[in-house]
Amino acid sequence: MMNRFKTYSLIQNCDFDTKETVFVPAFVVLDSSKCDFRTLMRRAKVEFPVVSKPILSHGSAAHEMTLVFNERGLLQCHFPCLIQSFVNHNAILYKLFAIGEQSFMVKRPSIKNLFASEDIDSIDFHSDDISKPESSSQLTLQNLDEAEVTQEPCPDVLNSITKSVHRKLKVGLFGVDVVVVPTTGQYAIIDINVFPGYDGVPDFPDRIAAYIRQQLDKLDNHDSSQKWKSVPQKNDVKPNRIEYNNGK
Repeated sequence: MMNRFKTYSLIQNCDFDTKETVFVPAFVVLDSSKCDFRTLMRRAKVEFPVVSKPILSHGSAAHEMTLVFNERGLLQCHFPCLIQSFVNHNAILYKLFAIGEQSFMVKRPSIKNLFASEDIDSIDFHSDDISKPESSSQLTLQNLDEAEVTQEPCPDVLNSITKSVHRKLKVGLFGVDVVVVPTTGQYAIIDINVFPGYDGVPDFPDRIAAYIRQQLDKLDNHDSSQKWKSVPQKNDVKPNRIEYNNGK
């Protein structure tokens, strides 16, 4: 989960238990400024505007991104990087948090609707600053003339996304960033976070403590079982067979 390209590729092939369309916006890795941008983007079906992201998805630098509106703007990216088609979503982000089998949704501000343009320079931003509850960045101020009718997400679909990602990645602590495409109602997974901040999750300290205890109990039970299986038995006596000494 530290490599965005590998994680996105796994999720792209995820089987979501919902009739609603869930997808990962098109993405591709650019190794250097000498890449054939146009060919790579065409093959991967990536279209402007795009978001340029570090390939490494963990740490503060993982949230330093760039909005790119045209081909010349790609030269401002920090290579190597992953670029992903930007999906308009009326500046609303749904952050899904998983703690084991439990999942939670927190609504956050996000980047306003954007469009490809040869006249706009690339914009660097830190994704944590954009999606904070109190964010007032110019990037999050949605122009109402450019906004589509917003559809509230279905809780069952969001829950299905979390469960499907959990099965695919086989981890218990993670976050999924989801947006809803206003024109189609489709759900787009735009990022996966390793052990996110969990801001907004009620009673998080108690929940994470309970989850850790649960995992430790599973390890203890597994270790005990393995030790019992490894005890040598005389005359091939099965572990669950009890022998009695009758004094003879």
